[in-house]
Amino acid sequence: MIIEWARLTDQELTQVDRELPVILPTGLVEAHGPALTLGLDNDTAEHFARMVCEATGAILLPNIPYGYAAEMAEYSGTVGVRLETFAALLADICISLCSHGFRKIIVLCGHGANTKAADLAFERVWERYPDLKPACWAWWTVAGVDLHHADKGETEFALLTGSPAYMDRARDYQFSKPWHLVRSRAAYQPESGGINGYPTQARGEDSRADYEKVLSTLIQKVNQAKEDRAPVPLPPTPWPLLP
Repeated sequence: MIIEWARLTDQELTQVDRELPVILPTGLVEAHGPALTLGLDNDTAEHFARMVCEATGAILLPNIPYGYAAEMAEYSGTVGVRLETFAALLADICISLCSHGFRKIIVLCGHGANTKAADLAFERVWERYPDLKPACWAWWTVAGVDLHHADKGETEFALLTGSPAYMDRARDYQFSKPWHLVRSRAAYQPESGGINGYPTQARGEDSRADYEKVLSTLIQKVNQAKEDRAPVPLPPTPWPLLP
């Protein structure tokens, strides 16, 4: 039986073990080319979060659909927020969870740039709750799976997780990033929807082993979080102010 935060009553929540990890899936509404939907990042984050919560007994929070768009922001259909906005939202949610007694908070990202905001958010939360035990995982990275935006692999994960994929519309694009950071992918390839790879070659079962690797890795890591009951050391004493 899965524990869904939003499906509990307030009285039921008081009975939930505060040592359980809480999983917060996050994504982004963003372009993935003509074959994949704008909601893919949310679909995959929610899929793996739900599967992991069912397997481990962790608590599932509702997904945050509007993440940090970063270099994908200028493609048609992308809807996101600024880094500072998303970090502030994550921090407030974590502070709220901590106020209810939960300290093990896992942000599970379906969009890679969201990890930047989580790092900043955790720093803010530690100022108030130094015993917070946070983690932020992009589901493919944590399992060592190599994916590029809307490529063959991500298209196959769409097929495996049940996110809509219109394979008759698929098109291939290659994007070679320059030596410097890119503010806007659309400035380089406005027609591609951010594709970087060969989605026309996607066959769902080609990524089955990687799918199972992602799921097993996440389950293993969340089970480790469940078993962690060691006390958190006190924060170091701050340096004294100079006279």
